[in-house]
Amino acid sequence: MFVCMGRFIISTRKNGDYQFNLQARNGQIILASEGYTTKSACENGIQSVIKNGIIEERFDKRISSNGKYYFNLKAGNGQVIGSSEMYESSLARDNGIQAVIKNLLNSNIIDVSNEHPSNYLPSVKDIGSINLEFQQDLKINRIQINKIGPFNELNIFFETPPNNNSASVYIFTGQNGTGKTTLLQLLSCCVPHYDKMLLKKFWSKNVNTSNFLINFSDAIKTKYDSQYFEHLLEKGSIAVKDNKLISTLHPQIKNYLETSDYGLHNVAFFAYSGYRKLSDSNVDSLGSINSSPFENALDFDKSTNAKTFVNWLANLMTKIALATVKRSDTDRDRANEYRLVLSYIEKSISDITDQKIEFELLEDPIKIIIILDGIQLEFDQLPDGLKSIISWVGDLIMRLDRIKWIKNKPIIEQHFILFLDEIEVHLHPAWQRKILPVLQNLFINAQIFVSTHSPFVVGSVDGAWVYRFVKKDNESILDGMPVLSEDSYSYDYILSEIFGVKERFGLEVEKKLDEFLEIKNKILNNLDYDHDRLKILLEDLQNQSIEVQNIIGMEMRQLNRLTDQRFVDL
Repeated sequence: MFVCMGRFIISTRKNGDYQFNLQARNGQIILASEGYTTKSACENGIQSVIKNGIIEERFDKRISSNGKYYFNLKAGNGQVIGSSEMYESSLARDNGIQAVIKNLLNSNIIDVSNEHPSNYLPSVKDIGSINLEFQQDLKINRIQINKIGPFNELNIFFETPPNNNSASVYIFTGQNGTGKTTLLQLLSCCVPHYDKMLLKKFWSKNVNTSNFLINFSDAIKTKYDSQYFEHLLEKGSIAVKDNKLISTLHPQIKNYLETSDYGLHNVAFFAYSGYRKLSDSNVDSLGSINSSPFENALDFDKSTNAKTFVNWLANLMTKIALATVKRSDTDRDRANEYRLVLSYIEKSISDITDQKIEFELLEDPIKIIIILDGIQLEFDQLPDGLKSIISWVGDLIMRLDRIKWIKNKPIIEQHFILFLDEIEVHLHPAWQRKILPVLQNLFINAQIFVSTHSPFVVGSVDGAWVYRFVKKDNESILDGMPVLSEDSYSYDYILSEIFGVKERFGLEVEKKLDEFLEIKNKILNNLDYDHDRLKILLEDLQNQSIEVQNIIGMEMRQLNRLTDQRFVDL
């Protein structure tokens, strides 16, 4: 079991007093302190919270004058040492208390009192601000967003999942309009790049007042101000090498941007959406591919290029053929290396689809065909789902192969950050539930961020952090703590607990079940009810599926037992 761990953040107020906030793993503030005149008093306050916060009786549950629910944490002498936010219900308040108790376990203390507050947590008064941090190995471990799209104020920590021998996966779920794609696009802004869709995410029409701050774990900060957006509006691109912000970027990001396309790299960034398809299998030419392996790599809409992929695949298969006919050990080793790259694509797609996939190069005319379970097909003959998978999985492996890496190891073991937006589009549920496990086990050093509407995607992977977003007062917020996924969860559980879908049947059956339960409650409370309507509902529901019949049978047996009456023979 992964142990919950919160953070005490020590900071200073405008009047110079010290304060601390207890943050949950998702960055939400769940307990706030009073002001202290000295740092040592503030630190003593933290120790008092740690001591008393594990004693549930020390939580004083209260109701404010405007009907909101909250709690105070008290020390043994009755002094208030921490207070909660306001909650809409007593249940939410009780959950807040449990969150405090859980997050005190192995909690750590972060002291930012010597920094200007805006360096740590941007003011909510800023229009459009975002703050990212990276771990030392350049994995994103935090994002702060203020007033961008549906997010008014969002602070998320991305903890490393407990599975050390596979990719780190983070899944964003929520209804349409809760900002899942916006979040992915903002995460991808760790590398400055042109994204025409990003401008539409800013609800403020005056982009000159918009900015976001990228903050790294080694305290290097980069502020993207109005100049960044002026480039987007006026030039349609970002001349990063001519922009003064290049000097303030994280060294690894700066190196990534400044290194030539065929220089040495130690990290890469890619973005894909599920709306990708291949259609053309003809090969233009054999030989060098002139386009950059980073071209449109962070453009969710344009990251795949069917022609480039087909030409690269043809070149790879030609290299395999040429190296195979040569007899030296070096040539044989090179042929095996080429085959290994090809096998990454064929095996990963085969594992997802449960079909044997092979690529074959024809000579007249020169084209690539697919052999699907022994049947030869051209790309435009494939089903849309298979085209989509081949499109972005093949493109990703092609880019990894074309990049020159600093570390001499297989391309699937290189470190990269991957952003995937609704990759389940066009896919049967049987394929949806296999995508992430295949990626997670293939790219063991990757960090993968995914948005999805699919319970099959969420339920497919073990050890991924799942973040649930909901709309409240026209803004998007996190719906509780992130959940560590387990592939042992049923899809009924995932639909109910992760997606908030409690209904199990079609709309008409659900309506009739609700009406039946309403009549049952009237009977149990000795209220008048429509006898004829009950009989009609029972006859109708008894003609539904076995599952519905079993539910009705159980409910009626219970009703007969509780009332000592027999309403119907079952």
